[in-house]
Amino acid sequence: MALQRLARLVLLCAVLAAASVVSADQLNLGTPQTLQSLLGDGASLHAGDKLFTDFSYTPSGNAPTADVILVQGVQIDGNYGLHFFMSPVAGWSASGSQVADGALDFKVTADAGNQIDGVTLSMPGASATGTGAVSIVENVFNQIPGQALAGPLMVVSTANYSVLSATAAMDPAQSFLFCFKNVIVQGGGNGTASVSDFYQVFHQIPEPASLSLLVLGGLAIIRRRRTS
Repeated sequence: MALQRLARLVLLCAVLAAASVVSADQLNLGTPQTLQSLLGDGASLHAGDKLFTDFSYTPSGNAPTADVILVQGVQIDGNYGLHFFMSPVAGWSASGSQVADGALDFKVTADAGNQIDGVTLSMPGASATGTGAVSIVENVFNQIPGQALAGPLMVVSTANYSVLSATAAMDPAQSFLFCFKNVIVQGGGNGTASVSDFYQVFHQIPEPASLSLLVLGGLAIIRRRRTS
């Protein structure tokens, strides 16, 4: 009887793990919204167990306005976050002496009982030529004002060098975070640069890998008991 109960528990864990684990390909959640629609009081976006609120955006120079920036919830490797991307008519771009600078802030809160133990910032849609450069620099806080828990995280793309993903651990894990980032695109005098999209993903507890290990451990126990 005890063995049967253990088998049912392992099966349940396997179902939960299968529901949590996805491939490295992104799973889009919901319908994209303009960043403009998220700037108002009380506006929010829910992605999995993460609630995103308190959006703020200040463009300068050649930066796009909030009404052409789209925001969509995503799930990548079982972790939830946001995908920021441009509508077809615009993007962050600069050439020659132009600079596009956008300050983007928001708050992320994990659903009750969940916590955030890591942050990943990635920028796959960046390119640069000549002296052009794209960079996103971010600091993460658990209170405002306060000392940064992580950062600065930085991703960068130039004609000769790129770091397109950066990850920071949260120790201890947090139930909510404030994220402050600057997207800077500049031509550098004799070049071009642009970025069409970037991602912000928050690692959760428990992670899908932990559930998988639990399942494997339970199956090993069952096998040992059956052979003894």
